[in-house]
Amino acid sequence: DDPMNPCSVCGDRKEVGAPDAIFAFPGQPNVPCGKLEEDGKNGNLPNDECAFLPSIVGVVCDCKNIEGPDEPPIISPTISPDKSCSVCGEGKGVSDPSAIFSFPSQPQAICRDLQSDGENGLLPEDQCSILPSLIVNVCRCVPLGPPCTICGEGKQVGTPDALFAFPSQPEIKCGDLEENGENGVISEDQCIVLPRLIGTLCDCESFGEPCTVCGEGKKVGNPDAIFSFPSQPGTTCRDLEDRGEEGYIPDGECAVLPELISLVC
Repeated sequence: DDPMNPCSVCGDRKEVGAPDAIFAFPGQPNVPCGKLEEDGKNGNLPNDECAFLPSIVGVVCDCKNIEGPDEPPIISPTISPDKSCSVCGEGKGVSDPSAIFSFPSQPQAICRDLQSDGENGLLPEDQCSILPSLIVNVCRCVPLGPPCTICGEGKQVGTPDALFAFPSQPEIKCGDLEENGENGVISEDQCIVLPRLIGTLCDCESFGEPCTVCGEGKKVGNPDAIFSFPSQPGTTCRDLEDRGEEGYIPDGECAVLPELISLVC
């Protein structure tokens, strides 16, 4: 059995601010935050559970700093961009980037964004350590291999929302398939045959020149905002900027984009 010692479910020198709020963990009964905190103080929670609870109860239980007149100021931990992590676990990556991961009492997250946040060091280490077991099925985590170009050398997907399906595999958008290739999620033997299979369906076309969708010297300031063009599917400003930098947007479109997206992005 896991050892059990007194612990703070909110983390060191923090306490529950909403004791009547209800916390739910998959496969466990709902519990008021006040009762959860009491169980922690009384040593009724396994140590391994207590180690990751602060990262998942903080919002729902309204965890707050414990302030005292003789105590030094509390310095919140800073997330360092240098401390990147793999949300799927070492040597693995997301193969269903558009899938939605949801955790009780937490906002939903797109698997693509989770992986990006991990790579950019935007996730606390304690969260990142438990994510692989939580997202493995939803985000379809698979071993990573070398990057590959699914359309063939010097070409890119022209219709990212078209659907492609390998025999006995679920359908996937051409854009997500391309992303999987770039991230090393597709096996080498599959990547060799893909250009012949998807060329027409995914509308593979030659690369264009890189462009700045916000205009020269400007960057997207609201990456999660959704931009939609008449008769076209919506896309996040982050993805739009990435596609511009990688030469995926035709010159004609790129010339008019700064004016179109300036307010949204």
